[in-house]
Amino acid sequence: MADKISMPSSSWPTLKKIIRAYGEVQDFDKPTVDNVAEIAKIQRTVISANNKFLREIGIIQESENKPTPLGARLVSGLAMDNGDLVSEVLQEIVRNDSALSRFVSMVRARGPMKLELLKGEIAIAGGINQTGPTKPILDMLEEAKVIQITDDTVRIPAVNGPFTRLAAGLDPIPEIPEQGGRTTSVGYGRGIGEALGYQPVHPAADSATQSLPKIPLPLSPTRYAYIQLPEGWEPKELKKLIKILQVILGDDAEEL
Repeated sequence: MADKISMPSSSWPTLKKIIRAYGEVQDFDKPTVDNVAEIAKIQRTVISANNKFLREIGIIQESENKPTPLGARLVSGLAMDNGDLVSEVLQEIVRNDSALSRFVSMVRARGPMKLELLKGEIAIAGGINQTGPTKPILDMLEEAKVIQITDDTVRIPAVNGPFTRLAAGLDPIPEIPEQGGRTTSVGYGRGIGEALGYQPVHPAADSATQSLPKIPLPLSPTRYAYIQLPEGWEPKELKKLIKILQVILGDDAEEL
C-alpha cells in the first residue's frame, strides 16, 4: 500500500510564499496563523489548508507556527533566491519523507514513465480521485531536481553530485578512471576504450569530458550502469554506441 500524504491545496509558488512568511514570524514569541497570513498577503483559510502538508513533510513545526531547522534553511534559500540551496534542502525533505521518496523510487525503479501514471500514484497516496491537485507535489519534486518532466514523461535527471544522487535514491558514482580517450566510458565492468585497446587518458588531459555528468542506466530496481557521453555528442552517434556496447559487453566480449 502506498504511503499516505496530505495533499496541499495551493500551487507550489503559493506554498513558497507561505513558507517565506513563516520564516518572517520565526522570531515572534507565539506567532499565529493570522500573523503568517498578514505577512504573506494570503487569506488565513489558505494558510490553514496547507499547514498539514507543510508540517507533515517537516517544514513547519508540529507544535508551533514556526519553521523547523530544515524549514528555516529553505526560507533562507528562498529569500536569497539561491536555487542551488533551495534544491539541496528540498532534496533532504524528500529523503526524509516516506511518501515523497517513494514517488522518486518509483521513477528510479521503472525508468522513464508516463506523467499520468505518476500523477495517479500521488493521487492514490493523497486519497483523492483527481490527478489535477498533484501538480504542487510534482513541481516541488522537480525543483528539488530529483525528477525531470519532459514531454509528459518523468525520469530521474542525469545528476553528478553525490548529495543529489543520494537524494534521488541513487548510489554515489564511484571514482572511475577515464578510459578510451575521448570516447564514451561506462561506469562498471571494462571501459570501452580499454576493451578496444586504447590507452587511458590522464584526467588533466581531458577536463572537459571529466566534467560531463554520468547518466544512470537502470538494469533492475537495485542495479545500475553509468555512461558518460563525450563532449560534442550527437544523436546520430547512438546507433554506433549501441553496437559498441553490444560488442564489448555482450556474449562476444571475450573475443576482443
